[in-house]
Amino acid sequence: MSTRPVEDTSPAWTRRRVAVFRGLFDTKIDTGEEYDTRPLASFFDMAPWSKPKTNGPAFVPSTYHEHDAREHTAQRERGEFVTLTGDIDSGNHALDAVFDAVEAFAGDSAWLIYSSPHARPGDLRWRIIMPLAEPQPFDAWYDAQCAFFAFMEARGLQMDHALARAAQPVFLPNVPIEHSKSGTKLRGDDNKPLYYVTMASGTDAPGLPINSGHVADGMAQIRQQRRDDERLRERIRREAEARRANKPRGDGASLMEDFNAANSVATMLELCGYQQSPQNAEDWRSPHQTGETYATRVVGSKWISLSQSDVSAGVGTTFKEGCFGDAYDLLVHYKHGGDHKSAYRALGAERRAENVVYLQQPEPPEWLSEAPGYDEMPDWIDAESVMDEPASADAPRAKQSEPKDLSSLPGVADLSDWTNSKAPDRDFVIPGWVVRGACGLLSGQEGVGKSLLAQQMATCAALGITFLGLEIAHTPSAYITCEDPIDELWRRQEDINRSLGITMADLDGRLMLVSLKGQLSNELALFDAQGRISVTERYQQIEMAVKAFGAGLVFLDNAAHFFTGNENARHDVATFLGLLERLSEIVNGAVILLAHPNKQHAQGNKQGNEYSGSTGWSAHVRNRLFLDWAQKDGDGNYLGDDGRLLRKSKANYGKKGEEITFRWHEWAFTRDEDLPESVSSQLRQVGRANFENDCFLACLRQRLVERRAVSEKASATYAPKVFEVMPEARGCTKEQLTEAMNRLFRINAIERGYLWVNRGEGKSVHGLREVGADLPTAESVVPMTSDNLPMTDFGLEG
Repeated sequence: MSTRPVEDTSPAWTRRRVAVFRGLFDTKIDTGEEYDTRPLASFFDMAPWSKPKTNGPAFVPSTYHEHDAREHTAQRERGEFVTLTGDIDSGNHALDAVFDAVEAFAGDSAWLIYSSPHARPGDLRWRIIMPLAEPQPFDAWYDAQCAFFAFMEARGLQMDHALARAAQPVFLPNVPIEHSKSGTKLRGDDNKPLYYVTMASGTDAPGLPINSGHVADGMAQIRQQRRDDERLRERIRREAEARRANKPRGDGASLMEDFNAANSVATMLELCGYQQSPQNAEDWRSPHQTGETYATRVVGSKWISLSQSDVSAGVGTTFKEGCFGDAYDLLVHYKHGGDHKSAYRALGAERRAENVVYLQQPEPPEWLSEAPGYDEMPDWIDAESVMDEPASADAPRAKQSEPKDLSSLPGVADLSDWTNSKAPDRDFVIPGWVVRGACGLLSGQEGVGKSLLAQQMATCAALGITFLGLEIAHTPSAYITCEDPIDELWRRQEDINRSLGITMADLDGRLMLVSLKGQLSNELALFDAQGRISVTERYQQIEMAVKAFGAGLVFLDNAAHFFTGNENARHDVATFLGLLERLSEIVNGAVILLAHPNKQHAQGNKQGNEYSGSTGWSAHVRNRLFLDWAQKDGDGNYLGDDGRLLRKSKANYGKKGEEITFRWHEWAFTRDEDLPESVSSQLRQVGRANFENDCFLACLRQRLVERRAVSEKASATYAPKVFEVMPEARGCTKEQLTEAMNRLFRINAIERGYLWVNRGEGKSVHGLREVGADLPTAESVVPMTSDNLPMTDFGLEG
C-alpha cells in the first residue's frame, strides 16, 4: 500500500489563512501574541454566530497575523492581501441584484455573499468575499478594491469604502438575538436565524486574477486618473509660481505666516473635517466632496484640491481646474465662513491678549505661495486691527493699546470680613470622598470598570440615591466620554437602571450623557512652546453645556483624550488640573477626570503607581479615587473575579485610606447586602469555590515548573497536603484544597497522566496535570492550536 500523501488539488486560495478575532475590541497589541488564523475556505460553509454586532467574528483580508495585525500601518507595510471584500449597508437591495453584479465582476472566479447581522425585511444588507488568485501587496490590493467598488456602484450598489483601509475588520456571518436599536427579533424561539441568507460559488472555483477582466480594466482607469491628477497638480503649481513671481512681497503677512508656522496643513485638514486617504497619507477628502475620491493633496506647506465642489465652495484660491492654499486659508474658510477680515482680526486679538510667540518660519517655497492677503496687506484691514509692531520710517505706527491695570492682585482675602464670622462648612458631593468646587481623579486598571463606575455614580447623584452604600448629593450630573459610542452609553444605562430599580424617565433632565468618540479635537487645552495654556473650543462647549444643565458632578473620560501636554511635566499637569479646578468652581460642583494607572501598578500595589506620569496628578487634585480588583470583601467573603474595591487614596478634606468593596453583577456594580440573600449567598459560594480552584491550579503549575509531581492519592505527595504550605495557596487549608481538587476533577480541568521521563532512572513520571495545558518540559503534550480547534469559534467561546 502506498504511503505517498494525497495531493490537494483545490485552488490555492482555499488554504490561505487570514487573521481572525472576535469583535471590534479584541486586540493583541498589548500582549504581543499572534492572532489566530483561518483558511479562507472555512468561511464558505460557516454557520452564523449569535453575538452582539460589535462582538461578532471578524477577519483582516491579509495573511499577516502578528500582534499588530489590526494596525493599518503594519498591514500597509507587511500585509499580503488575499481577498477583496464588500459591504452594502444601504439601499435594501435584493440578493438577486447583488448576485448579478458580483458574478459579472468575478466571472468564473470564487465569491461568497451573506447577509449582515442586522439584515431583515425592509433593510437588506450584504457582505461579500472574493478570494484573489495570488496574494497582493497593499498598493495593488487597494486599487483592486477601488475598482470593485466602482464597478458595483455603477450598477447602483453603494459600497462602504472603509473596507479599502488596510486593517479594517471584515465581519463574518453573525446573527444577534435581536436588533440592537429596534428590538426586532432576529432569531426564533429555537434560536435559528429568521432572515439570514447566504450564496456562494463553491470552493472549487479559482481565485480572482487582477491582471484581466473587469478588475484589471478598473485598476487601469484608476491609475490613469492618478497620472492625470498629478499632471494637473503640476500645472496648478506652475501657475501659482508664475503669479507669485509677478507680485512683490509686502509686509502685512506676519500674522498669517505665524499661523502657518504653528499649524501644519495636515493638522488643519483634520480639524476642518477632512478624511485622510488609507493609501496615501498626503491625500484627503474635503467635507464639500460628495464622491469617494481624495482630491486634496498636501504638498509641503500647501494643499492643492482638484475637487470642483471645493472650487464652488470658494476654498482658498481658485483656478480653472481646482484650488490651492495653506493652513491659514483653511482657517478662514472653515472657522470664519470665508471672512478673511474676521480671521485676521481674531489672530491679532489672540496675539495681543495672550502675547503668543510663534515659531520662526523659514521663507516659504517660491512656488505655490500666493493666497489672498499673503503677499500684501489686505485692503480690508484697517490700522486699528493690526497688532503693535515696529513701523517702518514711512508708515504710521498702529494704534497703541491702553495699558493694563496691574495694581490689583486677584484673590486677596480681607481678614476684617472674617472677624465676627464663621467659615462656611465644606460642601461635599460624597461626604469625605468628593468635595464640591474641586477637581478629582478616578484611576484604575484597564477593564476594571472605571467608566461603568463613573456613569453609575452620576446616575445616583442625579436622583440623590445612595451610591454603593455612600450618601451622595442630589444634583444634576454629566458623564462625558471619548471612549464609548452613544449606543454603549444607552446599553450601560439600561443595565444601571435595572440594578437600581429606576427608569429612563426618572433621569430626564437630571443626567447628561455625552459621547465624543470619533470626534476630532477633543483636547480641552493647548500648550505653546513656552508652556502657556489656551483653552479650546471643545472646553468652551463643555463648560457652557454643563453650566446650562446645572451639573454639580461632571465626569470626563478620560485624560488621554482631554490632556495634550506632557504627563510627566509637573507644570503641564498642574496647569491643566487648574483649568478643571476652574470648571468645578464655575459649576459649583465636582469635576472628576478618569485616567489609567502606571503600568507597574500590577507588579506592586504602590499608590505612586495608581496614576501615570508626574506626581502632580496626585498633588494637584483634592481627592483621588482608585478602582481595583478585590477577591474578598471586608468581612472575608469571597467575591472572585467579579469583586471590586474603591479606595480613597487621597482626600484633602476627609480621611485617607477608606475603601468600599462590591461586585460586578448583571452588568452593574452592587453590594451583596443590596441583593436578595439567596442570590448573594450563592454568589459568595461560587466566588469562594473559584478562588480555591485558582489557588489549587496556581500551586499545581508551580510544582510542575519545579518538576516535582504531586498525586491525587493519600501519600507523601498528596496534592492538598503539599499545596497547603505553598504561598500560591494564599491561605487555603488542606480541606479547602481537597474540595477544589474534587471540583476540578468533576469539571475535567485536571487529570492524572504522563508528565515527563526521569532521566536519571529512565522511568516515566505520572501525576496530576491540567487537561490540555502545556507542560514546562520538552516532553509536554502537544498543545491545541488553531488547526485543531472547532471552526465555528476560532478557539473562543462561540
